[in-house]
Formats: sequence, structure tokens, C-alpha cells
Amino acid sequence: MTATVEQALRWMAREGARMSNAQAERYGRELERMYGMGIALTAENVAAAARKRTSPLHDWFTWKDDVAADQWRLYEARNMLRGIAFVVEEGDEVPEPLRFFVALRIERDGEEDVEYLPMPVVHANPDLEAQALRIAAKELAAYREKYGRLKRLEQIVNWAKLDDLLAEVAA
Repeated sequence: MTATVEQALRWMAREGARMSNAQAERYGRELERMYGMGIALTAENVAAAARKRTSPLHDWFTWKDDVAADQWRLYEARNMLRGIAFVVEEGDEVPEPLRFFVALRIERDGEEDVEYLPMPVVHANPDLEAQALRIAAKELAAYREKYGRLKRLEQIVNWAKLDDLLAEVAA
């Protein structure tokens, strides 16, 4: 049965979310309350509601401007790296832009961090390519979680093949 806003909801953090289930419960209840009051759940409205120190949403946000500014620049850097594409021109074909950098977890000097690597480097290294495939499979699974109940999508997407891929990369 699909949950509707009128039903009693229990909130929890999605896998990979950077919040606890208790936080997800608190935030979910507040967002549900706002929605019930007719407040559109836009980023602007949520951030505005969170400004009050008494808001259940307040602790999710960074309120120290210097820290928030640094986090914003990191966000911009990630967007820049994700936004760069390359094209391979072959004959008269219209070139299709391809993503050039992919974010992978890399260990250097005993420290693990997310690093953006050129796709040709990833394709040339079986371990990196396997990591990229695991990430792609997880992203496809998240896509299915988000949109999988759309009937039209069920007609054109073979979810069983995704399950096969997920089992393959988990092994």
C-alpha cells in the first residue's frame, strides 16, 4: 500500500543519508507539519523555517557563515567536476558529450578520500572500474527506489537485470 500524507507515517533515514533515524523522524514530522499547513516544501521555505533556533530542522544546517562558505565552495567544486564532459569526434557522427571525471574512494598515504578521476584512467584499471560499476549499480537502485512505482517506467525498465547487476557487484 502506498503511503499518503493523511496516513500515519514513520520516518527513517535512507541508506547512505548523513542523518540518524531519530533525526529523520524529527525532520520528517516537521516537514509533514509544514506541508499540512500549506507551506510548499521548497529549499527556500525549509531553510527559512530552520532559521529559528527552536525549529526541529535547525540543527541540520550550518549557521556559522565561515564554515558554511567553505562547505559551499566544496559543493561548487564538486559541481564543476561533475559538469565537465568530453567528446570524441569520429567522422560525421554528432559527438555525444561524456562525463570526464568520476568520484571514487581512493586511498593515499593511509588516508581514504573521495577523488575525481578521469574516465579513461578508471576504464584502464580493473579495480577502479569495478568500484565505478558498484557505484553505478547503487545509483540505479536508488533511481528504482525513487521512481520504481511509476507504471510507465515498469513497462520499459528491466528491474530484474538491475537485480542481476546488483548481485554481481556485491560478490
